[in-house]
Amino acid sequence: MIYENLAQLNTEASGELFNGKLEVVLFNEELARRGLAKYTDYLSREPNIGAKLQLAIVEGSTLEFMKIIKERKKESGVFITDLLDHMGNLPTTNLKEFGFHYLNQTSDAYLPMLKLKNDKAKVSGIAFFKEDKYVYRISLKEGLIFKMLTEDVGEGEYMLKTDEFNAAIQNVSSSRKYEVDKSGEDIKISVVFEGVIKEYTGNNLANNMDQVTEQLKEKLEQKANELVKRFQEENIDPIGLGEQVRSRQREFRYKQWEESYPSINITVEVEPVLTQTGVKK
Repeated sequence: MIYENLAQLNTEASGELFNGKLEVVLFNEELARRGLAKYTDYLSREPNIGAKLQLAIVEGSTLEFMKIIKERKKESGVFITDLLDHMGNLPTTNLKEFGFHYLNQTSDAYLPMLKLKNDKAKVSGIAFFKEDKYVYRISLKEGLIFKMLTEDVGEGEYMLKTDEFNAAIQNVSSSRKYEVDKSGEDIKISVVFEGVIKEYTGNNLANNMDQVTEQLKEKLEQKANELVKRFQEENIDPIGLGEQVRSRQREFRYKQWEESYPSINITVEVEPVLTQTGVKK
């Protein structure tokens, strides 16, 4: 039992340990694959723990990860929370969000992933869950693609690389709209992506803005549609499309949705709106 473990730790600590001091809770991949329900349920019921408690999955040994983190001057929990908070490509995640998604039949949960690289902590991707079990992951580079499909993006970065030019784009804002047909088997996600070109390598940017915009549209749509298809293949719905269908159908049947989800038609369309600024190289 988790409470018994806390009581045992208190017998070994010089001062009393309080759950209310928790900033972040880390799980390794092996534990996450077995399921996190009993741990997150305990955390959710503990009155001294806030709903915005950060959760994350660690690649490799959580113990080794914390040993490195403890060597930093900043308090460990604060350091990890700050690391997660300033990552614009990550969607919103916390204890409350995780519990909502894994208990909800019409969406699936997700958490950020951390790892050590050259003895430095870094965010490495996003872990996706089926119910409370970790089943799939994407890289941090794909994080912005996923985020723009699930929530309005206020900040984030995307590197557009082509044979003619490279462009570093800072996402200023985004919005999305879901269109669902009556059957619930044809869904269109329309995304408006507003960004600023912070750095550009190529010929005259002012003369090539249309080309950059078109290339960005093509790349974002390709990546987004590929990601959605992979979610369908894994039979996970972290975007929450099941909720979009349920909210539009009086006689929604979860069993029917679960069976049809992997094969329904889902299309993502992106409208980029770019502003020229920054540095040309």
